[in-house]
Amino acid sequence: MPLISRIPFPGGWVALWHIAEGCGELAALCSPEDAARGEAFSKEARRRGWYAWRALLREVEGDVEVGYAPSGAPFIVGRPDQHISVSHAGDYAAVMVSERRCGVDIERLDRNFERVAARYLSPEEEALLPEVSPWTLAVAWSAKEAAYKWYGEQEVDLLKDIRLLSLEQAGAAGSEGNQLFPWSDSLLSGRLTVCVRGTTAAMSYNAGDGMAAVWTE
Repeated sequence: MPLISRIPFPGGWVALWHIAEGCGELAALCSPEDAARGEAFSKEARRRGWYAWRALLREVEGDVEVGYAPSGAPFIVGRPDQHISVSHAGDYAAVMVSERRCGVDIERLDRNFERVAARYLSPEEEALLPEVSPWTLAVAWSAKEAAYKWYGEQEVDLLKDIRLLSLEQAGAAGSEGNQLFPWSDSLLSGRLTVCVRGTTAAMSYNAGDGMAAVWTE
């Protein structure tokens, strides 16, 4: 399945791909170089996710070369004024490209975040959630993962260095133009803020139909 949603904003975009293809189909949508590089992943799920975000990037930006910083963060070769963030989980892949630092993260809601909540949420942060449920815990995790990518440095601890400052629920997505997932009836949306070592970032989120997504504004 091709690109299913894209949110443009001044200086960039964030987009989502529904991974309905097999590895062979996805590899054919990538550049020959990326198709060959993908073979390095031994696990099929990992390879499909990697191919999907490369195919998404190619569809929007054309043939670009992606390199990796020492921290492991991707960057677009030859475009020092652009930043890129990627994520894939389940049957979806997301890519964000921006003239500013950026971060995007998507997660499945059936992942057991409650089991590890104490590792990334303080009691004060948990009290900010409108409820303690699979979707709020997934959004909080995704927010911190997106913040980690946005901050761009290694050895940042999700609990000690990244703090959730607010999480506001707006209701059904789409009314404010922040609908990344292509559903409107059961999808929740809103905004949140995080602080990484004294630097604050505003983010948008979607949650519903088994998935959560958070991206920087």
